Amino acid sequence: PKAQKLVKIVKKGEEEMNFFDLFDLSRGGMSFVTTISEKYPKGTKIKIVGFDAFDLDDPLFGTVMSHRNVDDSGMDVKVGVKFDEGQE
Repeated sequence: PKAQKLVKIVKKGEEEMNFFDLFDLSRGGMSFVTTISEKYPKGTKIKIVGFDAFDLDDPLFGTVMSHRNVDDSGMDVKVGVKFDEGQE
């Protein structure tokens, strides 16, 4: 996204909603930036419940597929998510 957007994520098995900077979004998945990537290891199931002030009527479900450093600092990590099949 050109402007900074937040994505609202709930990790499977938890109720706490977390807010992250959205890195990119496509039909098949998305990525977000975090400094706590260890909380979202590969294989983690997540629910995307909204963006910025907008809440989705039907949440999107996905699986964490990858971690990549955003830059050389090693602080920010881009977490790649693949949306589960069968969602529209």
